[in-house]
Amino acid sequence: MSRSPRIGKGTHGAGRFRLGTAPGAVRVVFPADIRPNALLAFEVTSADSVVTMTLLSTWILALLPALPVQTVADDEMPDGNKLVQIALLADKGAVKPGGTLTLAVRYAIEPKWHVYWENPGDSGMATRANITAPAGWKVGALRFPAPQRHEDEGDITTYIHERELVLLADVQVPADARPGVAAITVDGRWLVCTDICVGGEGQAKVDVTVADVETPANEALFKAAREKLPKPWSELPQARVTWSGTEAEPRVTIVVPGAKSLEFFPLDTEAMKCKGRTVDAGKNGATLKAQFEFERKQPEDQPRTRGVLHVKTGQGETSYLFDSLYTAPPTGR
Repeated sequence: MSRSPRIGKGTHGAGRFRLGTAPGAVRVVFPADIRPNALLAFEVTSADSVVTMTLLSTWILALLPALPVQTVADDEMPDGNKLVQIALLADKGAVKPGGTLTLAVRYAIEPKWHVYWENPGDSGMATRANITAPAGWKVGALRFPAPQRHEDEGDITTYIHERELVLLADVQVPADARPGVAAITVDGRWLVCTDICVGGEGQAKVDVTVADVETPANEALFKAAREKLPKPWSELPQARVTWSGTEAEPRVTIVVPGAKSLEFFPLDTEAMKCKGRTVDAGKNGATLKAQFEFERKQPEDQPRTRGVLHVKTGQGETSYLFDSLYTAPPTGR
């Protein structure tokens, strides 16, 4: 088995980093026998043995020449392939031709470590899963539960998952599927972090029987996973959304009567990026204000923001899918 990429303080002088190719980026050396799939996880698409990482602040760059050269031995770095264990499960042991089933990609994460949401935030890398099903089987988009907000020194905000992450994807079975056992596989890639970060990858498989009679499977796991998925915005009818600012610097205000706290997890695009948020809660509810930057890079780009709003009330916590297009406020606002 090849070794995972080794990324730590001794490797590049910073515990947190961004992937990128910005000026001043430093090079991180990977093991010579690293698997190509692991390189792809770090957006290296050839057999190169290095990937660039941008240090988080310019003062670190200024200090970099004075840092002592350190060599991190393999036995000093944890193995990212072992810190996270990947499994693939189905909600049906048997499915009819033309039927549907749901897959769960489960990442079991070592305590005190975390992986990242589909938008990792200011650093990190999105957790990825590539599902391969038999020809003619249609696999839908992966659905993430809401993450946790994690803040580090230097105003670094990331969106993370601890202990366990379960992604769901629906599968449409073709009407002409032949009876018998069908194999479905997943290839997962992740970045797992604590005070250091290491990359990891793993594969898993599940067999599903095509038959005339369907049978359920893994009911408790799927019930819990579905409950954690964000609900449609229509299920939060009391929420009020107001836009202000300009198209280039739009601001949105979300008011939820009766809420004790709110949190927003943005799904940024190249054109629309969240620059920060504030939350205020009182006895009548909670208010969240988020600031964005919009730059039209393609003619079809719009100042639209998508994300997940997490709402805490006296009855519990629920997340909702948020999708809203900036509308210019009346003159004078």
